[in-house]
This record gives sequence, structure tokens and C-alpha cells, in this order.
Amino acid sequence: MRRLRLHWIVTPGTLLAWHRWLVKRKWTYPNASGRPPAPVEVRALVEQMARQNPRWGYRRIQGELLGLVLQP
Repeated sequence: MRRLRLHWIVTPGTLLAWHRWLVKRKWTYPNASGRPPAPVEVRALVEQMARQNPRWGYRRIQGELLGLVLQP
């Protein structure tokens, strides 16, 4: 085994360190801040609709809001 190690260009530890470094560079998103917050008016409207219509789920409220936006 020692004779084989003499012919290695890099050690297994070095290879693993390179791999960790490449994966870290590829799969990190340092500037991802996420979705911007909804305006206060929209949040208030959603809360009002949810209070006034307790049986509606989020999908129904979303559909009603889309109807408001798409009306000419």
C-alpha cells in the first residue's frame, strides 16, 4: 500500500476537500432573499375576506383576488 501512495498525485483528503469546495460554490445561494412581502393593503383585504367568509379556504380567496385584478 505504501508503494501505491508514492504514485498518487493527490491524496483522498485533498480530493474530498476539492469536491466539498465545488459543491459549496455550486449549491449555495447567498443573496436569495425570498419573495418580497405583500403590500399592507393586500394583507388587510385577505384578512377581511377570511373573517367575512370563514368557510372559504385560501384557494377561494386567491381566486376572488384574481377576479378583482382581472376585471377591466
